[in-house]
Amino acid sequence: MRILFLSPTLGIGGSETLTYRYATQMRARGHQAIVAYAWVDQYVERLERAGVRCVLVSRRPLTPRTVPQWDRALRRLVPEFRPTVIHAQSVTAAVAARMGAPRLPLLITLHGLEQAKHERLAAIALALTRGTLTAVSERAAHSVGRYFPHPPIEVLPAGVDVAELERFAQDPVPPAPGHPHFCCVARHEPVKGVDVLVRAFAQVHAQLPEAGLTLVGDGSASPAYRALAGELGIAERIRFTGRIPNALPYIAGADVGVLPSRREGLPVVALETLAVGRPMVATAVGGTPSAVRDGETGWLVPPEDPDRLAAALVAAGSDLEEAARRGEAGRRLVREEFDPDRLYDRLEELLLAVAGETRDPAERRRRQRRQHEAAPADGSERRVRDRRTPVLPSVPPLKPRPWYLAVRAHQRARLAMAPHAQEWSGVRIFGYHRISDDHDDVLSISPADFRRHMRILAESGVAVVALEEALDLLARPVEGRHACITFDDAFADVAEQAAPILADFGFPATVFVPTAVLDRRVAYSWYDDPPAAMTWDQVRELVATGLWSAQAHSRTHPPLPALDREEAAAEIAGSKADLERRVGAPVTTFAYPADLYTEREVELVREAGFRAGVTCRAGVNPGGGSLHELRRTMILWRDGEREFGAKLGGALDRPSVAADWVRRRRLPPAAA
Repeated sequence: MRILFLSPTLGIGGSETLTYRYATQMRARGHQAIVAYAWVDQYVERLERAGVRCVLVSRRPLTPRTVPQWDRALRRLVPEFRPTVIHAQSVTAAVAARMGAPRLPLLITLHGLEQAKHERLAAIALALTRGTLTAVSERAAHSVGRYFPHPPIEVLPAGVDVAELERFAQDPVPPAPGHPHFCCVARHEPVKGVDVLVRAFAQVHAQLPEAGLTLVGDGSASPAYRALAGELGIAERIRFTGRIPNALPYIAGADVGVLPSRREGLPVVALETLAVGRPMVATAVGGTPSAVRDGETGWLVPPEDPDRLAAALVAAGSDLEEAARRGEAGRRLVREEFDPDRLYDRLEELLLAVAGETRDPAERRRRQRRQHEAAPADGSERRVRDRRTPVLPSVPPLKPRPWYLAVRAHQRARLAMAPHAQEWSGVRIFGYHRISDDHDDVLSISPADFRRHMRILAESGVAVVALEEALDLLARPVEGRHACITFDDAFADVAEQAAPILADFGFPATVFVPTAVLDRRVAYSWYDDPPAAMTWDQVRELVATGLWSAQAHSRTHPPLPALDREEAAAEIAGSKADLERRVGAPVTTFAYPADLYTEREVELVREAGFRAGVTCRAGVNPGGGSLHELRRTMILWRDGEREFGAKLGGALDRPSVAADWVRRRRLPPAAA
């Protein structure tokens, strides 16, 4: 093959590092490679030493405004080099490739977008390029995969060669000033959050006066960061290196790596830091949590939170023995799950497939055999180890606000026709999502309204029981009236707002947890700007009170009927295993994500060993029947005292024809 790699820049950054590795590896495998780039040229010398020609397209960064300049340059370069395939390293590079070489096969790697508002436009642009799309993390894939149209996406995470990185880390550099010492390698641009780190480090310095910080990188915000360090009185504790060709010696010379980004794809610097045995304190954004795992290989904190970042840095710097343990765990993780050979094998396969060429069949069989031998014999976790995880279909997005206003009008009409409470006995399971004053979120109930709901429940004479106790009751027809309180999706505001209110009333509750969201491997894919999820520490703290239980809600919150049987089984059974490992308590109940399920999903829940499954279908549970399709009384946006009282009384238990119709419409066509 003749491969033309398009990189917006060849500076020292994650996507540029991958461009360097992709090009040199394909060159080593016998293919011809050339790299077209703009602006910064720090990798050029290393690429050309490896036999890869580099062509400067522009002295200006690749942006929508400079795409026409790239178009003209590519129209000159393509006839000269005659590539069989183009590999573009960003959305704008893909657009430039399609303009400058409209007929050439195109492979695109998505590293993540710096602003959420650009995701929908990016999805459309990628679809129009008609290229084959890969993403470096599940989160990067979801950023465009939840919009229509978009091309099919395959997740192809970065791989790093630990032995090679350890050699690079041995280059001499000035000794790290301060102890403990932290190192952050990042572009000095707002998206990387270095300003948040500088503010946090002022708090670290107050508690660890001898601590030091090295900031490796450069960018438009560098003067502002230096000025901020001076204003905070910590300039002498921070070393600014500027842009350098090899950051690994600085990483290896520190005790802990830091990455305070506001947005990320899968940061290569996180993999490199772990590969040389240093733990990371990082923000839980993008694909970062797939490598930096809280409590295992580092510390995860929310973005834009200097207080939480400072607390994590102090924790890491105060217990360097624990930091070293997490660093070694990170090195093992990188060796096991980010093997570069599997990445390059798959990249080569994709390039060949896109170009319409085939590899020697004997060689293909040898590589497939190596991949099979690298996976466990029982097939568990093979999807993770093979590093070819496809993007799961996104949960249907939140319906627009007019839809919820129509639901409220329909609910009020039903209340007008059936205003009186009904006689009922059994177990009524209430379902909430968020407890927050975020009035723009249609899944949110305000804390004030939630407290009113609980007061009505306390005064009703209905016995509020824990979910596990309710399952015992439901094994036979239930006498009397009982209620359970549940929360879907494990939003952070449930721990912060709902838990104290429930404690005031002494009510038990259950939170249904999508485990990959709490691992920070994916975000709530149905939001443009997702709210915060609980941390695992918050879940464990809730369970430790004895009033809360944590139950399963899948791993990534996909529409289960849209998956094949193996994928759906992994989501269901895997979430049970994840929770039991993380929380250390038995998991007995599964909540069907988005209330999308069929008989197949009910069967899979049984097979996974769950005692029960809960839906979002209205009604009370009388007991004595199956426990795997329990009904719930869902509390909707803006439900006040009147609506909650009516639902508690059973006035809205009768199935809604409109709700059933909408549910069928949301199912995949084959499952509806």
